[in-house]
Amino acid sequence: MPSSPSSQQGFTILEAIVALAVFASGAMALYSLYATNIAALIKVGDTVRQAPLVRQAIERVAAINLTDEAAGEFEIDGMRFTWTARRVEPYRQGQTTTGFLGSYQLGLYDIDLSASEAGRRVGDYRMRLAGYQLLRPRTLQ
Repeated sequence: MPSSPSSQQGFTILEAIVALAVFASGAMALYSLYATNIAALIKVGDTVRQAPLVRQAIERVAAINLTDEAAGEFEIDGMRFTWTARRVEPYRQGQTTTGFLGSYQLGLYDIDLSASEAGRRVGDYRMRLAGYQLLRPRTLQ
């Protein structure tokens, strides 16, 4: 004897589709969270690896007398750095620590430093440095 519809057990096709849609929505949200976390982890790893190279590049540019060079390019451990300098303050006479006129003129420069790796730009940095010109050599008397 056939059983009545109210005594049947199990899911209807509509209930199964709704359950599958709810599960798929949850799985997509979890996958999105996972993908975002992986991308952030890769970016943090790149930053940690690049930080010492950027510090070396900044030190290298700081060692250059900006009155002699206004732009340049160099490579450190596979990372390529390009920089440009633009004077933002006119040259002024320097002073000694005791207040007398010094032997140098000093100018303030904006430095734009760009880092790239494998043809992909990985960072842009800006700093200010002083450039100098020797006015007169020191004489000992």
